[in-house]
Amino acid sequence: MLDEPDYEGEDINFFSQLYDINRDLASEIINLKTFLDGLNYNSLYINEKLSNILEVLYRVNSSTVSEACSAPGKKLSTREETYRRLTKAKDYIESNFDEEVTLEVLANVSCMNQFHFLRKFKELFGETPYQYLTIVRLDQAMNMLKKKKQTITDVCFAVGFKDLSSFSKLFKRTFNVSPDEFRQTL
Repeated sequence: MLDEPDYEGEDINFFSQLYDINRDLASEIINLKTFLDGLNYNSLYINEKLSNILEVLYRVNSSTVSEACSAPGKKLSTREETYRRLTKAKDYIESNFDEEVTLEVLANVSCMNQFHFLRKFKELFGETPYQYLTIVRLDQAMNMLKKKKQTITDVCFAVGFKDLSSFSKLFKRTFNVSPDEFRQTL
């Protein structure tokens, strides 16, 4: 498509969702920004960097399309729509992990019946929304503990856990060290 601007083949549709940071993409963007900050406007270099960025975006999108095609459903359009709806709920969890997240809210975000949503979420992502929420909270807690700016109690409540004891037990069960031991190893 980059080599042939008049390309009239298959359209590329990107899924609107939160994406993990892609190191290749971040590197290309930083290189381009650094180049432009130096007030360099060599069009050949700029076009090369933009081409590299588009190539990385295409690879990321191809991976996402493969995941969408594995979503539950008989027809491709059904699988894509199910994927879109379920990733909206997943994005909601990642953006609101520190709040009360209920099955009812997630089902509403994805415009699905609660039981249908729960079944399809587990089928696509291999874990229940609650399990995913717990993983997100624990990952966030680990990142906050690395910074050593907050107490373990503050971290516990900041990531959405209601009980320090439960948080500590779950953290230890997941990472094989208590939050305090984890912080001491840094």
